[in-house]
Amino acid sequence: MIKRLRCVLIAVKDFDQAVDRFAGVLGVKPKVVEFQAEGIKSAVFPIGDSAVELISPAKPGIPVDKFLSSRGEGLFAISLEVDDIDESMKMLEANDVRLLAQEPQVDELGYRYVYSHPKSLHGVEVEFTEPPPSTPGVSAV
Repeated sequence: MIKRLRCVLIAVKDFDQAVDRFAGVLGVKPKVVEFQAEGIKSAVFPIGDSAVELISPAKPGIPVDKFLSSRGEGLFAISLEVDDIDESMKMLEANDVRLLAQEPQVDELGYRYVYSHPKSLHGVEVEFTEPPPSTPGVSAV
């Protein structure tokens, strides 16, 4: 079951310039991280209960790099938080949504996730993500 819109992911070429621009326009200080295993730089701008996330390739050949080469900057994906990623995957497959992985991936923050193929949802890549168990005093967008 979908709980909320977690974030909107925007692919950018010049990461530092984009972070400065969005920080100035949104008036929000971002949390900037680099996901070594995934090869991306990320800046998360919390907005209420969700976020705007800027992503940029930290190494060549990864999906966001290919996206930027073929489509340019812009909406890369939306992220929806779910209660149970395994059950969500079954529901998606039952509804003929093609997934980009057969098993959920786990990012460096402990989120379990899977992406839909853009052709399955009218050209939009959707990340379905299950947060890690709560840690008292730690807030994750």
